[in-house]
Amino acid sequence: MKKYTVLIILALFGTLLSSIIPCRDQPIWYAQYLGLLFFLNLGIAVFVWKFDKILSIFSLVCLLSAFFVTQLSPRAVVLLFQVNMSLLACYGISKLDGKQRRYICYGIVGLVCLQLFWLTIQFFNRDPIFHSLVRKGHSEMVGFNGAKDQIGAFFAITLPIVIRYIPILIPLSLLAIFASHSSFALVAAIVSGLIYLFYTKRLYFNVVLASIIIVSAVFFTSVDKLNSKDFKQRFDVWKYSIKSTIQGKIGISDGTNNITIKTNPIYGYGLGNFLRVFPYLPTPKGTCFNVVNEKFTHAHNDYIEAFFEFGWLGFVLMTVFAFAFVFSFVTSSKSNDIVLYFSCLMAYFLNASGNFLSHLGVGGLFLIILYGMYRGALNDKG
Repeated sequence: MKKYTVLIILALFGTLLSSIIPCRDQPIWYAQYLGLLFFLNLGIAVFVWKFDKILSIFSLVCLLSAFFVTQLSPRAVVLLFQVNMSLLACYGISKLDGKQRRYICYGIVGLVCLQLFWLTIQFFNRDPIFHSLVRKGHSEMVGFNGAKDQIGAFFAITLPIVIRYIPILIPLSLLAIFASHSSFALVAAIVSGLIYLFYTKRLYFNVVLASIIIVSAVFFTSVDKLNSKDFKQRFDVWKYSIKSTIQGKIGISDGTNNITIKTNPIYGYGLGNFLRVFPYLPTPKGTCFNVVNEKFTHAHNDYIEAFFEFGWLGFVLMTVFAFAFVFSFVTSSKSNDIVLYFSCLMAYFLNASGNFLSHLGVGGLFLIILYGMYRGALNDKG
């Protein structure tokens, strides 16, 4: 409790004395408001230190990025609170017991059933709510997620839970992933399903593995070829994002003026600034970015987008977190719950390499719940 007392005393004096910080064309109380904002978020980073030291450091990096790199842009402030509220939610969920976590899994199974029901309605073009704006009278198979790649991610992340609690729905979940035409969703589903079966149902592992190889060969040669135009466009965005971060400068255009934004590669372009920068990039070939008439509000790769926004510091944090996450599983006494949540999270993290999930309501909610339950299951095993 001593560190919290020190933090409160610092907040008392820091908030008051922040009035000496000059804010152009702003009254004194505004500087004090920013001081309070800083200490509130600093307090959350300190509070979650015992829960997860790496995520606590990440919270601190987000705080410094929002204040000193983005200069408190509205989007950065919103994302800062989203990150910190998510960390607090993870901490709270980790305190649930095994029975409560099981009820949450039942709720996820209910969501799977609801999504499958709505996909069936859309398959028969009877969707009364989400009509296609492009093809009149035709319903896109996107469930409640609004996009095919997102519905694919949904069923990939929930597949281990389906395998455990209601295996009769496995074929329908796989069909939904096929219908999404998302290669990353299929790979994530395969890996997560195999991890869960390997540790819990070894008898079925070899049979499932052989079946998956056959199904994957059909998918990648007939349903969704990896060398498609969309994949190439995304790869170009990834390459340009990495290059501009390493070089510390990026050329943008608003259609009339061309300007260059510079940053330090160590801390990147700032929290939330991918969305603020990249929509202005696509211009005619040879100007700034070789994609014509396309706008990219996200990189469709959470890791590259994080590298763009946090630079090498973010890359180091992501690497350390990935190692710690896998290490915690490898060295744990593997209960069925630990294997289940780890498998779902692996599906999430793999999917995030070819999609944007963390910025979405459903994707972010799954990450919060599953990571909180994973840490809670680990705590049960000491």
